[in-house]
Amino acid sequence: MATRTIYGQVESNGNVLAGAGFQSSRVSTGVYTIDFTQDFTSGPAVNVTPIGYDNNPWYIRHVFIKEPSSGQCIVYLFDTSSPPVPSDNRFNFIAIGED
Repeated sequence: MATRTIYGQVESNGNVLAGAGFQSSRVSTGVYTIDFTQDFTSGPAVNVTPIGYDNNPWYIRHVFIKEPSSGQCIVYLFDTSSPPVPSDNRFNFIAIGED
């Protein structure tokens, strides 16, 4: 089987800013779906990195990913307050899996 990589950047409103092979949407505050245009054979490995606010490297977000399926990944972003609160934020992602 061949390995396929999909990567991109998603705006805080859920719009795709960069990349191909996926669509994205904001479901609710801090919750996003990434739908792969072509399904992987099984759930891919996915890594998500929030982008710093106003280029501030100390602006931190918590990221949680629901176990990816062959066709979709759900991303949860939270701020660092106590308790953490869902928060919209731009992010980069990469998904690697089998075709």
